[in-house]
Amino acid sequence: YSTAVLGNYSTSIRRKQQPSSLTLVQEAIQTSIIETLQKHHPKKEVPLSSLLLSKSILCSDLLNTNTSICPKKIELFGDDRTLILPSKAFQGKEFDTFILQHVGKEEGWNIKEILEEFRLVLWKTLSEYYGGCPRIVRRGSIDPKSKIRQSGHIILWPPELLILQKQQAENNSNNNNIHPFKAAGWICVTEQGIRQSLDLTKVMFSRGNITEKIRFGTICVKKGDVVLDMYAGIGYYTLPAILKGKASYVHACEWNSQAFVALQHNLQDNSIPKNKIELCFGDCRKMLFMNENKFNRVCLGLLPSSEGGWETAVRALKRPEGGWLHIHGNVPDKEITVWSTWLCYELHRILTQQKQEENNNWVVWCDHIEKVKSFAPTVSHYVADVYMGISQNFQSNYQNTTTATTSIGYFDTNGNFNTKNDNVINIKIPSCALYANTEGPLSSQEWMK
Repeated sequence: YSTAVLGNYSTSIRRKQQPSSLTLVQEAIQTSIIETLQKHHPKKEVPLSSLLLSKSILCSDLLNTNTSICPKKIELFGDDRTLILPSKAFQGKEFDTFILQHVGKEEGWNIKEILEEFRLVLWKTLSEYYGGCPRIVRRGSIDPKSKIRQSGHIILWPPELLILQKQQAENNSNNNNIHPFKAAGWICVTEQGIRQSLDLTKVMFSRGNITEKIRFGTICVKKGDVVLDMYAGIGYYTLPAILKGKASYVHACEWNSQAFVALQHNLQDNSIPKNKIELCFGDCRKMLFMNENKFNRVCLGLLPSSEGGWETAVRALKRPEGGWLHIHGNVPDKEITVWSTWLCYELHRILTQQKQEENNNWVVWCDHIEKVKSFAPTVSHYVADVYMGISQNFQSNYQNTTTATTSIGYFDTNGNFNTKNDNVINIKIPSCALYANTEGPLSSQEWMK
């Protein structure tokens, strides 16, 4: 994605080396090895021919290093251009062996200290090479069984941020909570003029969702809509709904306390009027009974599945006319038709079970499937735009759809599945089903149910 789309401004990148076949990352490693070598061999005289030969060998070795430990490029993130390193980069036995091979080992040296010192030199060099970025962070891993879904990112540099982070951790353990805006990991990411701030060590942020945020705010949401954002986070879809879609009102729910505080800040930072937003801290599935039957549009932006919130979402739709559900999920690419058809089937089953009189004249129609980004090989993040409401409101739109991914079919008021070409479609359970597939990859995710 371009810096224009991401809202970041490019800065000049400074190279200390002459242009070579090395990448910027490899050049930084080369410079850091030489600097560490010179520091620990200050009095050792090395012939120029030997030095040039060693540098040539180092250059050749760098070009052949494993990209998992020595990536060719690094992500710049946020308005301040924080450097995000891959989780396994520049660490591990293989990388340490490579560094020691070129720095050398002398009797009496503390190998651990040498490697720690090298990494500090490397972080500083990377910062200089990438335009003076103020912070370097290692990408963390997300516990799939945790409902809080923290990013797990770890701050590596500069040293003063590490000290600040340690002090804040000690204060938090003593119940002296630090204001999130002063946290070592606090960062702002501006996309399409929308400012989104968060603590990147506590809260997730996916740059790959930018296209869906734009689509949701500029295409899906209509002026005057009343929107429910069931998994609001820091305002990923809440903010575009109000600022781009001109929704009249958004009810935003979140249960991660760190994300909730960031959401409150982002609403104020983007000058959202208080009469346009209502916040709900806690489990949206248990706290919306006072807000039934009032929403034109519901966003269910939880991955890998939002199935646990479908009943609440159906109950939240406005009566008698109905509205739209925007359902996110990680779905195997080859099962996308199976998923979208089964999704409509499940929503119709929920509709029938709720037994509201207004539901008798409702249809369930999957209007469009949007591919957002790749999640893993053969699995992608998709969004299904599903209409649930009275049949009169969708007939003309349904007749005008032509593509296979737009409107595979719909469940009518009698619960029958209809297609344009009268094709017979059997309802199958996709492998990504949360409840129905007891042996699927999500069957153990109790917190989603």
